[in-house]
Parts: sequence; C-alpha cells; structure tokens
Amino acid sequence: MDAWELNEGAVGWNSETLIPYFDAVEDILKVVYPANDTQGLVDAIFQASRTAGFPYNPSYNHGPDMLGIANFVMSINDVGKEIKQQVNSIYNRVTSYEKYLQSFWPANLQMITGLQAIGFNFNSDELPAVDHVELYSEKYQCKFSVAVGKELILSTGTINSPKLLQISGIGNATQLQSLGIEVVKDLPGVGINLRDDVVVNIVYTTDAMEIESPPASFLSAVLFAVDNSTTQQVSYDSGTGSLTNIEMLFSTGNMIGNSWPADWQNSLVLSPNIQQCKSYGTVMIQNSNPLTPPAIDPAYLSVDSDFDRVINSILLGRQLMSQPSFAKWNFREVSPGLAYQTRDELIDWIRRNATTGFHYIGTCKMGTDSLSVVNPNNMKVWGVERLRIIDASVAPASFSANTQSLAYAVAARAADLIVAEYKLKQKSNH
Repeated sequence: MDAWELNEGAVGWNSETLIPYFDAVEDILKVVYPANDTQGLVDAIFQASRTAGFPYNPSYNHGPDMLGIANFVMSINDVGKEIKQQVNSIYNRVTSYEKYLQSFWPANLQMITGLQAIGFNFNSDELPAVDHVELYSEKYQCKFSVAVGKELILSTGTINSPKLLQISGIGNATQLQSLGIEVVKDLPGVGINLRDDVVVNIVYTTDAMEIESPPASFLSAVLFAVDNSTTQQVSYDSGTGSLTNIEMLFSTGNMIGNSWPADWQNSLVLSPNIQQCKSYGTVMIQNSNPLTPPAIDPAYLSVDSDFDRVINSILLGRQLMSQPSFAKWNFREVSPGLAYQTRDELIDWIRRNATTGFHYIGTCKMGTDSLSVVNPNNMKVWGVERLRIIDASVAPASFSANTQSLAYAVAARAADLIVAEYKLKQKSNH
C-alpha cells in the first residue's frame, strides 16, 4: 500500500492511514473462518505447505509479513453451529447493501433503482462543473435528467466510471474528438491503467474416494508467497523469475457454482491469483452512443515476467501436491497435466487457460502525475468541479489483497475526507 504514496503520488494513502480502515471493514463485515474442511483436505494443505517451507501465519492481514499458510478469511454470513452440522448447509457472501445500507441507512438517503447513468452535463463556466446527470430507463425506454445539488459522487466501478467520463467529454482529447465528442477536460489517463489479477486453475482428480462439496466456495486455507517476506526464505528452484505476490486458493471441483467437466468434478483445485501483475490494459468507449458497451482490453500477460510468475505458481502447486500429506487421495494432475513441463509448453497452456481474478482496479487512478484522474486529497476529478469518484477505479496500483476489502476501505477513508472538508467549510463560514 505504501507504493500508492511513494510511487504514484497518492499522498496520504499508505499503510499507516489505510490499515485502520481495513480493520473497520472486517469488523463491519464480521468476516469468519468457515468450518469448511472436507474430509481432512484443509489439514493436508496445511501440512503440505509447512513441509514445503511455508510457515503457519494466522496474522497475514495484520502482521509485518504475509508469507505463509493460514485459514482463509471470508466475508460470508456465519451460520449457527446446528446449521453447520447439516450436510447441505450453504454459506452466502455478504454484500455492501446488507452490511452498510441496511444496518446504517441514513434518514436523508433516497435510493432509486432501475436507472442507468449514461453521462453528465456541465455548466459553461471556465472551470467545468457537473450540473446534471443523464439517466436511462430500459424498462420505459426513455431518458431522465436529474439536477446535481451540491455535488456528484461517481461510484460505478472500474469499467463504467471511465466510460461515463469519456462519454461526457472527460478523457484523452484526441480520442474523444475522433469519436465526435466535445472535449470538456483533457485527462489522458481516463481508462488506462486497467489492473487485474491473473488466475489459473490447477486440477487434481482422484478415484480413491469421493470428495464432498464444501458449504462455502473455497476451502478454509490460503497460501501467500509475497516478495516482501522477511521471516523466512522459502527454498524454491523454478529456473525462471521469482515466486512473488501469489495468493493460492483451494477449492473442490464440485464446489457450488462450478462448471467443471464431469470427469473433473471429483477433484482438488489449486487457484493461484497472480497479484501485482506488471501488465495493464484499457477501457475505452467505442462510439458516442452511451448505451454501447466500452471496449475492454485487459492486456493480460503482455509483460513477459508475468508469464514466469504464473509458471512458478504451477510449479509451486506441483511441489505442494507431491507432499506425503496427500498420499491417501492418490491425486493425479489433469490440468495442465504432466505433459506440460517446459517453459514454452506451460506458456502455451497458460495462454489458453488463464482467466480473470475479477479484481479490476485503476482506470481513474488517483495521484499527481500527468495520467492521474483523481485528486487524492479530496477524490475530485482534476480540473472538474462538483465531481468526485469513489470506487475501485481510483486505486493507482495493485497490491496483495482482494478488491472487495479495497473498495470498502477506500470508500470509508474518502467519506472521512469529505466530512472533514465540509466541517472545515462550515467552521470558516461562522
């Protein structure tokens, strides 16, 4: 997190200021460690990880070091002990609506659903200020225009926030002009810097026994291999690159919502999330029609070193699965499969099988350089009045955490910045 401030110019956005917000998010969500061990698989994962040189690290979210194996913290609804004992009990993921709005609904908040934001209108002053939001109702096939009172806070996410800015005339001037869009503010950083984690699924099947489906999607185990680890150096001979910023998750082939082939259902699945990838992509509108989806180019693995990190995660998975704690299952690797051994063979498999981690951030990054979109001191769009952005798109760079907690922590700190700003204005007016 310190890299946001040190490398990206996001002053005030560092570990010291953000960790209290992450802690508060955990308290509000009431994150849990689900009773999610299927026939001893979690215990076997822990044993294999320790044998491979990874220490037990129960404080990976709070300690100075993330390296190690731990129970996977999940933002899911905890269920009573009697329900956990039922074979078909299922956990549900909690939502921001449930934990924030339903629990702390402000008296002055009005929510209107069924409308899609399609752009903004601006006044004609020298410094543009948002004065109307354009909305579209698919149900009624018509548009609405809503006046902005004090200001507008845009929270439409990493894909839609840059799209709305661009369609409204905020973005790369040359690109907007080529699409016939009047330029309101030339901000060339809008829509670039799309960051995401790359994920591959390493599948091990067994005929030795039938694996039960756990009540939560992932097993209660997570392995972190991160490049800032200091407590222990893991001996790892991969031959390429380094074993850095990998979050290894574990699930079963028959987990809820999975769509594996039938012959992969009875399996253990290792899913390394490659975090802090060097590759980054773009989100760009295709024309001036606000209802046309933007063109999304994640540019996965466009930097060669990212391939090496994915390869290393596969080799790490093989190292774990070779440990004696898995002996009774007699697992065999079916994806990628042991036919893939050389770097070129593994790269070929990765190109065909790598997928998204659904951890999109960065397309309206905050900072102070020429490609920054948002002022980190107040979350306002540079050079535009009465418009702030508060969502995952403002994160200037990836870091070793999942995006749900990131979005909530950013929102919480941004809310404090806005409240402090308004209190200062009120004080100066008296």
